[in-house]
Amino acid sequence: MTRADQITPKDANEAAVLGFYTNLMKKDLDGFKDIWAEDAAQIMPFYKGIPGLQPAWRGKDTLLAYYLASIPKRRDHVFWVDALHRTTNPDVIVAEVRANSIVGDTGRRYDQQYVFVFHLRDGRIVQNREHFNPLVFRNTFPEFSAPDVPVEPEPEAPRADELTAKTPNEQLVLTFYQSLMAKDFDTWGGLFNADAKQENPFMPGKDGLAPGFEGRDRIVFHYRTVLENRRDLVFRIHAIHQSTDPNLIIAEVGGTSIVPETGRIYDQRYVWFFHLKDGKIQRMQEYFNPLAFESAFEGFLVGEGAVEN
Repeated sequence: MTRADQITPKDANEAAVLGFYTNLMKKDLDGFKDIWAEDAAQIMPFYKGIPGLQPAWRGKDTLLAYYLASIPKRRDHVFWVDALHRTTNPDVIVAEVRANSIVGDTGRRYDQQYVFVFHLRDGRIVQNREHFNPLVFRNTFPEFSAPDVPVEPEPEAPRADELTAKTPNEQLVLTFYQSLMAKDFDTWGGLFNADAKQENPFMPGKDGLAPGFEGRDRIVFHYRTVLENRRDLVFRIHAIHQSTDPNLIIAEVGGTSIVPETGRIYDQRYVWFFHLKDGKIQRMQEYFNPLAFESAFEGFLVGEGAVEN
C-alpha cells in the first residue's frame, strides 16, 4: 500500500488517475477539474441504501458540484493505493484504494475502501465508476444530502447466460455466473483450486457473517447452502476487464434473486476479482453493497446458512 502522491505515473492515463487522488489530497480543485473530460460521468453502483445519493452524475459541471462542496471541508485527506490494474484496454484502469480523512463539519474520521474503474480518453477521465463501502459512508455522513441533479440510472446489462466468451478467461467468468444461476454447484466448484480462498471486504461485521472462506469445499458449502433455495437468481454482466496480468480478471456484475426467508428481492451490485492459478480460481475478492445485503436479509444473516439475527 503506497500513498498516491508517492507513485510516479507511467503515462498520461495513469497521470489522470493518480491526479484524481493527489489533487484531492492537496485540495487543488483547479488541477482536479482539469483531469475530467467535459462529457465525463461519475457512476456510483453501490448507491442504494443512502438517501439522496444518485446512481450517476453526468457532465463535468454536475459531478464537480459535489467535490467542490465537500472536499474543502476535509482535513488530513490521504489516499493509499493497494493496486493499479492496467487492463488489455489501455483506456481502462482499475484501482484498489483506501482513504482516510477528517470531516471538517463533524470531526469524524472517514476511513474508506474503494474499487475505482476509470475509463479515459486523451488522458482525461471520461467515466469513473466508484465502488465504496456505503455502510462506512452512512455511519460517517448520517445527514448526507447530494446536489439536486437529475437521476439517470444505468441501462440494463445482459444476462450472463446471454453472452458468448471471447477468451478462455472470459469463459471461466461466464461459467462462474451461469452455473450459479443453474445451481450447478458441481460445475461451479470445479472452477476453483482446492486451496482457494474468498475475501469479502465489505461484509458487515456481525456474528454469523464471515469476512471470507478458506478452501474450495468451504466456499462451495457456503454458496450451496445460501443459494439452493433462492428463487429467480439472475446475474447480469456490466463489464469484464482482463488485466494485463493474464491471471487476473475483474468483473462488474449485477445480481437479483428472491430470498425465501424474507420474501424480499435481493438486488445487488458487485465487483469480483478473480485471481487465477493453473487456469482455476485461487483467490476471489467479492465487493458488494452491504446496505442492499442487510435490506434483503433483514432478520437473517448468511454465515453457515441463513440463521436468525
